[in-house]
Amino acid sequence: MNILITGASRGIGRELVNRYRGNKIYAVARNIDSLKDIENVYPIELDLLDFDKIKDVFSSLNISFDLVILNAGISLAHSNSFPSFKDLKKLFDVNFFSNHILLEEILPKMKKGKIVFISSLASIVASPTSLAYSASKRALNSYAQSLSGLV
Repeated sequence: MNILITGASRGIGRELVNRYRGNKIYAVARNIDSLKDIENVYPIELDLLDFDKIKDVFSSLNISFDLVILNAGISLAHSNSFPSFKDLKKLFDVNFFSNHILLEEILPKMKKGKIVFISSLASIVASPTSLAYSASKRALNSYAQSLSGLV
């Protein structure tokens, strides 16, 4: 099986890489050093804030993925202060928009398969101390739900 996992260098992403050992795993991470020692892992060093590079990397891959796990995400420190637009945009760029740009390149090549979005409980129970994160993950939930009717 060809599997793509974003945010693969640590946390949930790293555990998913371990879980799917034995398959061909294309692991996207900003820092791929922790992935180099794992068999059948093809590390893709990529900052998901670089939309042009996302398009370049995935338009050049001639792979039909059987499973795409969109796990990458960032957060801000919990705070009672109103987030700046710059911080809000950065969160939405990584947690939401990068997924769409990546799927623009991947979906036309997928013959069949599954797409999994990793969201958060913060998308359901929003916290005032994580306004930007909660909003980006709730948007992701809606996007994933809507996408299920298209593919």
